[in-house]
Amino acid sequence: MIIVSPDRFPPLSPAEAAAAIAPVVGGTAFPLIDAYLGTSSHFAGERITLPTTTVTGRLTEATYTFNQEITTAFIDMAAASGKVPGYDPADGDSYGTGVLIADAVARRATTIVLSTGGSGAHDLGAGILTALGAQLQTATGRRLSPGAHALAELGSIDLNSLNTGVLGVTWIVYAPEVCGVDELHQPSVEKLTELTGVEPTATSGSGGGVPLALQYLVSLAGTGKVLVFNPLTMSEPYQQLRSSAADAELIITATPADKPTALTRAVRVASGDTDVIELTGAGEREWTAPALAEWVSNALPERSTGK
Repeated sequence: MIIVSPDRFPPLSPAEAAAAIAPVVGGTAFPLIDAYLGTSSHFAGERITLPTTTVTGRLTEATYTFNQEITTAFIDMAAASGKVPGYDPADGDSYGTGVLIADAVARRATTIVLSTGGSGAHDLGAGILTALGAQLQTATGRRLSPGAHALAELGSIDLNSLNTGVLGVTWIVYAPEVCGVDELHQPSVEKLTELTGVEPTATSGSGGGVPLALQYLVSLAGTGKVLVFNPLTMSEPYQQLRSSAADAELIITATPADKPTALTRAVRVASGDTDVIELTGAGEREWTAPALAEWVSNALPERSTGK
């Protein structure tokens, strides 16, 4: 068996990249979860597309996965609230992601897995709260503007119109970097924590601070939880890769970067004693599955190449 476990080749997710490479090498795709756009498509369930808004407030459409059997929604923040070139994430609005969450709650989701990689809304989840019916206001009662900087003027949070279906949800936050709030806009963090009573943790700054808003929702309900971690080496796909590596004759990983990335290094660690071919240096471009397959077929060294 040949295992194929590549990095993402934007806009191809690791799963899409693996599906493109596997037929070229006669291998089996073992894509990993990296918490960026495309993570939600990794999971079984109905793919749901609906209108929403971007971080700049423009109308768009976004898709997420809902598994009715386990009442779990898998949502990529980058699907609606992805980065916009030239636009400061501190000014970004996560409202569009909140629209997806509200739809999942309407379908009676009890667990929401939120992948925060590539988020262009570092607003501490304020836009999500707004989409769920919370009214964030200044001290004079004016509706708060979107973005992290505006939160420094937060004077009150009106919960009369809050979507109560969101209370009690278990939140699983996938983040490529798990961190505290030190890198966030501190006046906004201080104001939000003052009014919500939420104490930041070592993981609250992940994904632009979205765990802070989720912690607030959990505190209101008195039930549910917020779990934050990097899924790359802590998810089921990675454990499956590790257990299958011993029976594989070869593992192939690839990245468009010029040197190994966190994902490709994780593959090498999981490989154990199995030989690894690591393809790097494909370059940044708008990748398609056929283009990736062609590059791999040309870049693949002789099979005698070992680790």
